[in-house]
Amino acid sequence: MSLPAASKRRSIRWLPNEAIEPTSTLVLTSRNQHFVDLRIFKPLVPGEPDLPNEGGPLRRLDWAFSGIATVTEDRPGCLHSEWSHEVDSRSDNPDKDEGDLIPQRDGSILEIGRMVNPSTGEMTDYEEVWEDLEVEVTGGDTHRICIVVGTVDDVRGIRGKIVRVGQWCQGILKVGAVTSVERWHWAPRSSDTSTASKGEQSNGSGGDWERVVKTGGAYIPCSLTFMSGTHLNGVPATEENDELKAGDTTWKVVEKYVW
Repeated sequence: MSLPAASKRRSIRWLPNEAIEPTSTLVLTSRNQHFVDLRIFKPLVPGEPDLPNEGGPLRRLDWAFSGIATVTEDRPGCLHSEWSHEVDSRSDNPDKDEGDLIPQRDGSILEIGRMVNPSTGEMTDYEEVWEDLEVEVTGGDTHRICIVVGTVDDVRGIRGKIVRVGQWCQGILKVGAVTSVERWHWAPRSSDTSTASKGEQSNGSGGDWERVVKTGGAYIPCSLTFMSGTHLNGVPATEENDELKAGDTTWKVVEKYVW
């Protein structure tokens, strides 16, 4: 088992074309390999914000999906990973998602595989370059925290997952065919918070959680993961198997890890 990780994509290359990075892509993965992968297009027209944070425009969402990763050693120096898609913004029946992961000398990871290029609709070989971000202790906590919460309601057609790794948190919620996503980041109080979203949360411990991405209109209770590892304002911290209500939807803590 590996430690929780926050991974940023540097580039994607659809062979034989050159490598590009048209998105802000971040993947948060827990120790038990639960993940949320959000890929947000960079501004498409002049005047758009760097990242959409008020629910739209929906075209800024390139792809979002969550599930569980399965990693095996394919050969020395190379890992093979398969990513299940429990929630997928593009499809309710997604294609198989797998690739080989090869560590590079600069510390990055080269992922190679084959999948449908959305620009052409054809199966194409690809290369992605990823870098791991440093996971930090936030606020009044004394350790780094990873929390995963999820919801499944097949009667109402609802599926969602939220993963927090240290100072980052991402959530995805799909209701019927409509997908909403959010990304949050912990900002120390000394930083400029003048542009923080209206959804800003504070735990009174030297900083604030700031929403930096929101597409779609559904409420995603990322704040359920903001509890510290101890007690916060007299409220018990979230623990594994806790059931938490957010409006008329019940979310369950499926994993918590402190290191």
